Amino acid sequence: MRRNNKLFVILIILAIIATSAAGCMEKGDVSTSSKQDHWMVVTDELNREVVIPQKPQRIVSLAPSTTEILFAIGAGDRVVGVDDYSNYPPEATHLVKVGSYATINIEQVVDLKPDLVVAAYGNGIEVIDALSNLGIPVVGLNPGGLDEILDSINLLGKITGCEENATRLTDEMRARIVAVESMAATKDKPSVFYVIWHDPLWTAGNGTFEDEMISIAGGKNIASDLDSYSIISLEKVIDSDPDVIITTSGGGMGVAGSNLSYEYITTNPRFAGISAVKEGKVYVIDADIATRPGPRIVDALEEIYRCIHDDANSG
Repeated sequence: MRRNNKLFVILIILAIIATSAAGCMEKGDVSTSSKQDHWMVVTDELNREVVIPQKPQRIVSLAPSTTEILFAIGAGDRVVGVDDYSNYPPEATHLVKVGSYATINIEQVVDLKPDLVVAAYGNGIEVIDALSNLGIPVVGLNPGGLDEILDSINLLGKITGCEENATRLTDEMRARIVAVESMAATKDKPSVFYVIWHDPLWTAGNGTFEDEMISIAGGKNIASDLDSYSIISLEKVIDSDPDVIITTSGGGMGVAGSNLSYEYITTNPRFAGISAVKEGKVYVIDADIATRPGPRIVDALEEIYRCIHDDANSG
């Protein structure tokens, strides 16, 4: 069990560090050539120029977040393969699996004869280069914040010819983000400890979309002085005395299991004196929603808002 937990932690950290009219892309850009010998040329979010010969009809997705985006924008019927952890929407679970997020099987991908592969930074540049060198167009995504997640959705909308659906989706997501920000503006700003894993204590610092969501939702992240995803000391947590603690269940990669971090926080006597524990303000959020930079990230933002404020259990 201990060994499985360690693998579980590795999958979490790999997933989050790697942290569904056309939209304007900041990190990814789309251009068209004067020649009519290809569908389009894009500069993806890894700053790679990718030539896409034709409108994609056979797509392989190498990450749960990219799978969710493709289905959300209406390109799901063209997805022929996904990584092992793509468990949403349910239709994705029936597709051919091409390996785990961090260990993609190149041969399995090639066997599916894709005309587009959508990858995430966490898949590894070696995998992306290997597929590209075989003549397969590979578009890499690497969003850092909420705006960049919207950009990723719009980029895939343009590439797949689903730009109208993508624009509609991102407009709806942006409106929900603004609504949360507006509601939070009238609230107090309690301090928040966001727990990614408990052994050791991993949290989300500045530059992460979790930190951004806490801020938008009207909280103060006790780890905002830490960079990216970091280990935080127990002493720092105790000294910060957070008003709210948010833990994640699962691994964001379809890993089933109990709410281990929640149980650790609420039963460990060293946390007993922390305000959030004493007042029963330790909450669990589904990691599949909170750690995937895709369409459901706004669901996570709204849930974080409910956790942070006194109306946590309403609506």
